[in-house]
Amino acid sequence: MPDIAQLVAAINSRDLTGLVSQLVQIPSISWGPAGEQMGGRFEADMVQFLTDYFRRAGVSTELQEAAPGRHNVLATIPGAGPKSLVLDAHLDTVPVENMEIEPFSGEVRDGRLYGRGACDTKATLGAMMYVVSLLAREKVRPPATIRFTGTVDEETGFCGITALAASGLKADGAVVGEPTDLQLVVATKGAARMKIRATGRAAHTAQPEQGHNAVYDMARVVTALQDRLAPRLARKTHPLVGSPRLTVSIIQGGRRANIVPDECTIDVDRRVLPGETREEVLGEIEAFVQEMRTEIEGAELEVLEPYAFVLGTECTPEDEVYAAAQKAVQAVLGTCRPKGVPYTTHGSTFQQMGIPNITFGAGSIDQAHTANEWVEVAQLPKAAEILLRICLTFGA
Repeated sequence: MPDIAQLVAAINSRDLTGLVSQLVQIPSISWGPAGEQMGGRFEADMVQFLTDYFRRAGVSTELQEAAPGRHNVLATIPGAGPKSLVLDAHLDTVPVENMEIEPFSGEVRDGRLYGRGACDTKATLGAMMYVVSLLAREKVRPPATIRFTGTVDEETGFCGITALAASGLKADGAVVGEPTDLQLVVATKGAARMKIRATGRAAHTAQPEQGHNAVYDMARVVTALQDRLAPRLARKTHPLVGSPRLTVSIIQGGRRANIVPDECTIDVDRRVLPGETREEVLGEIEAFVQEMRTEIEGAELEVLEPYAFVLGTECTPEDEVYAAAQKAVQAVLGTCRPKGVPYTTHGSTFQQMGIPNITFGAGSIDQAHTANEWVEVAQLPKAAEILLRICLTFGA
C-alpha cells in the first residue's frame, strides 16, 4: 500500500490553484454564438493543454475522436492489481454571453477563483489531472489502474462519453467530476426529453370553423400535463432524489396571424428516478396522450421519439467505489453523508456500461453557469486529497 500521508503532504495548493486558473483561461465553449466564433475549435485548446501536461508528467496519454475535430483525452496510471477506476471530467463549458465578469480571467480574489468553468467543472478537472500527474511523478503504483477520461461535449450532446462507451471501456468503478461541494453524490436523476405534436387543419381566421386549431388542442394538453400528470408523478418518490419533475419548456405553433394553426408542438422535460426504465417513462407519457386523444374531439396527438434519454443513477454501499469514496471524504472532512441530486451527469452512461459510479467535485452547483461563476480556492486541495485517497484505496 502506498504511503498515503506522504503523498497527501506532496499536494501543493499553489500549484493546483495555478493549474485550475490556467484551465479557466482556455476557452472551451461547446455551443452558442461564442462557441461558433471560436471557429469550431470547441475544446481543441483544452485537449492540447491536457496532452502537453500529462506528457510532461510522464503519463501515458492518447486521444480518442468523439466527433470530427473533437477528441477525448485518455491518460493511464498502471495499477498493481486487476481492477481499474475511471476519473472522468468534461472539458467543455456553457457560453459566456451573459457573464458579468471577464469569463476567461482565472482571477483569484478574496479566496475565490473566477471565470467560466471555474466551478463546472474545471476545478474538479484540475484536481483529477493533478492527482494523476502526482502519482506519475512519485512513481506510485496504485492498487487499481487509474484511467483518466477528459471528455468533450457534456454540456450539449454527450458525444464524448458516448464515444467512450462505444470504445468498449471496462472498469470496476468511476468517479464523475461535477461540483458537489466536496460531498459524496451516490444518486442522480436522469432526464427524458421529447416533443408532443398536435395536428389540426388550416383555414382563414375569418372562418375559423372551417379549420381545426392545433394550438387550442395543445393548450388543453399543457394544462392537463400540469394539473393531472404532474400530481401523479409527485406520488412517486426516491429517498435521495425525491420525485420526478415534469416541465413544458418550449411551445411552437402557427404560421401567420390570419391562419388557423394546423400544427403545434411542445417540448417536455421529464426527470427520471433511479430504477425507472425507458419503457416505463415513455409508456406513461403515451398513456397520458391517449387519454387526451379520447377527451379532445378531433384531436390528432403524437408523441415523437425522444431526442434525449438519460437514466437516473444509484450507487450502493456494496459498490467498492462508494465505500472508497465514503472513507476518503470522511478522512478529509471529518464527516460524510452520501446524498442525491436532481440533475444528470455522465454517470448515467457509466451505469449503462455496467460501471458503478459516484459523482464528486469542488464547487457548488449553485455557481454553475452563473454570471459570476467561481469556486472556493480552499476546496481545491481538499478535492485533490479526496481523489488521491480514493485512487490509493480502490482495489486494495
